Amino acid sequence: MESSRIALGAVFRWPHDERPGRILVYDGSVVMYDSWWPHLSNWGLADLSESRRGIVNYYVTTSSVVAMKASYLREAPISPEEASLHRPDLPFAVMREQRLTWPVQASEISAFSGSFPADQHVLSAPEVYLSPFGPKGGLKKGIRISAEDKTGFTAQELMRKAADLQVAHSGRVGAVVGVGIYRLGLCWGRPAFYLRGATPEHEVD
Repeated sequence: MESSRIALGAVFRWPHDERPGRILVYDGSVVMYDSWWPHLSNWGLADLSESRRGIVNYYVTTSSVVAMKASYLREAPISPEEASLHRPDLPFAVMREQRLTWPVQASEISAFSGSFPADQHVLSAPEVYLSPFGPKGGLKKGIRISAEDKTGFTAQELMRKAADLQVAHSGRVGAVVGVGIYRLGLCWGRPAFYLRGATPEHEVD
């Protein structure tokens, strides 16, 4: 598949799977997509009302893998309603810092969040869900956080609230290097992200 074809709404097929995929989120290096469900004769996330009622984890891969392995089929443009729900304008990697580590005590959160700028807006969403990682490395239940200005999060506010969630699982902090927040999908109709180190669960170039 030519790299120029990789875009929102592009429909493609993997060589090992007859079911096509459709790109819902693309930030230049990461592709997050839906899949065709033959028993529904429709895309898995076509019912937007249903997608708002629960948890949605996108399929995710890198654009280089799509370019190398997938075959382009056609365009199926993202509707305004889909864009409003899936928010393809939001980044995959919201924050990524190699030099820091998640706090292990609540008393460390203030100094940790103070390492990030208070005037840099990094996430234009009034509410999101964040999933910390647990003692065995798996993701814990997502928790909703709200932006103080009701429009979006600065780097400092986001990392302070993320650290507040992660500190309860501080025994696992040593298993990751650095800190990061990455796109996961949707949770009750709101963008969902997960916490990790400077390397996401799905490594990207």
